[in-house]
Amino acid sequence: MAKKTAVTDEPLAAWAKMPAGAFRFLDGLAENNERAWFQANQDAYKNQTRLPFIAFLDALSDSPEAQALPVFGGSHTMFRINRDVRFAKDKTPYNTHLSAILTPTGEKDESGGIVYVQMGLDGGLAAAGFYMLPTPRLNELRRRIVDRPGDFTKALQKLKRAKLELDPGEPLKRMPRGFEEHADHAHADWLRAKSLVTSVRLTRRD
Repeated sequence: MAKKTAVTDEPLAAWAKMPAGAFRFLDGLAENNERAWFQANQDAYKNQTRLPFIAFLDALSDSPEAQALPVFGGSHTMFRINRDVRFAKDKTPYNTHLSAILTPTGEKDESGGIVYVQMGLDGGLAAAGFYMLPTPRLNELRRRIVDRPGDFTKALQKLKRAKLELDPGEPLKRMPRGFEEHADHAHADWLRAKSLVTSVRLTRRD
């Protein structure tokens, strides 16, 4: 059964338990990104990199802060290491990172808040928020910002105290349809946002 997972400062301490060897396979893959090398090093991929990454996800799930965010995930919500090269100029067959998404439904197809975790050559990334939502779902958030500006202000202040920033993605140049009358709203800039995501970088374990 999928476990509840939260990404906050305390759970990220689990990253410190990531074995240094977890990055060695990725280093080798970056230098030898071809199927023959990957096939010859599948055991190293599984035991040195994939299993430690799954253990990291489990550590997040087991943390006391896991109740803070009602999101679910694990090995079944990891993204494939294989790249889709059908329409890409870069034909290297593998990503040089591992990543997973954690969602309220425990499924990858999610239109709500997400947690994204990645382990790559230069360390890792943990991000949480709302990323490129469908317009109807995004408009629901916009309406909440319009109706409850004080709550949104408090959320921004809380992020600031935690030394985190909210990323709006690539905001619209104009007010979105249906919100034109709120051009003078205290949070008008955020009403034009396509995403509301905060993230932290994770130091490489060597």
